[in-house]
Amino acid sequence: MNETPNYWKPPYKVAYEIANQKKPHTIGEDLLKPCTLMMAKPILGKEAEKKLAAVSLSNNTVQRRNCSMVDDIKDQVVQQIMLSPFGLFAIQLDESTDVASCSQLMVYARYVHNEEIKKEFLFRVPLETTTKAKDIFNVVSNFFDEVDLKWENVISCCTDGAPAMLGTKSGFQALVKKFHLM
Repeated sequence: MNETPNYWKPPYKVAYEIANQKKPHTIGEDLLKPCTLMMAKPILGKEAEKKLAAVSLSNNTVQRRNCSMVDDIKDQVVQQIMLSPFGLFAIQLDESTDVASCSQLMVYARYVHNEEIKKEFLFRVPLETTTKAKDIFNVVSNFFDEVDLKWENVISCCTDGAPAMLGTKSGFQALVKKFHLM
């Protein structure tokens, strides 16, 4: 079942707070819910306790709610990009390796919304294969296809100084330029 985010609902607020505090998702079911139920009955009565007991704070539910909020925010950013003047936007990419030796690609977008320049996080994805320019280009292209963004609307591309990003013949920026010239 796909939940539509209703951020005003307390279960979403709790899922957000668990993530914001960088706590394991299991803390909802293991600590927060038992403490809430312990306080509910003597303060609010048995009926309130029953209602609160029905709220799921399981690991999977908290994770699903957080993913739902992330997807909703991503959709809002993409919509704002599409509604920007002429649909134009810039991207900024960075590839780095996390503590588990997993390569991650992070992409930010800069665009005009309501006459303001906005810089928003667009997406993060683990690089499953290699960190070569072609693989990074394919990941970004696949994301663009998924959300219906167009390479033609990218007016600027900012990367770090890594050879995979800046290589003049086969770097990411060279691939972007080739794509624009086609």
